[in-house]
Amino acid sequence: MLTLSYAIGSGDRDPQRGADRSFRQTGLQSNDEEYRTYGELLRPELSNLRIPTVAVGLPILSKSHVELALRNFRQVYATPFLRDARIEAEPSGIHRNLGNEWLLSTAIKEWKNFQIEIFGATFRSGQAYGAAAKINAYSLFTKISYEF
Repeated sequence: MLTLSYAIGSGDRDPQRGADRSFRQTGLQSNDEEYRTYGELLRPELSNLRIPTVAVGLPILSKSHVELALRNFRQVYATPFLRDARIEAEPSGIHRNLGNEWLLSTAIKEWKNFQIEIFGATFRSGQAYGAAAKINAYSLFTKISYEF
């Protein structure tokens, strides 16, 4: 399976002047789902962002799969903040390239009531983080579920 996607949330060239016209999520979305639409590590609100994604998934057993995804995060307009991001560092407001995230996920669902999911991710900060550019952050998440 090959997935190509491109998400864009409009930005505001000058949010300090007049009404802020940036895209805002409604709050009805959930970044706590099994598959995080805008990344596992950064998990930003889509406001003022462009996020192209390429993912390749392969079945490993009859009801299980592994997937590798790459996301690039770039601001529409360079601003010194991100809305609702999981990483607390703030961009400098000079460059737009926030960085790249690689995600490797595995879902093993071979049994009726039992499943295992593993998500490993790495985020490499881009030029938008100034002196903190080219720094890696890592995440490993495991979910084991038994339903009865």
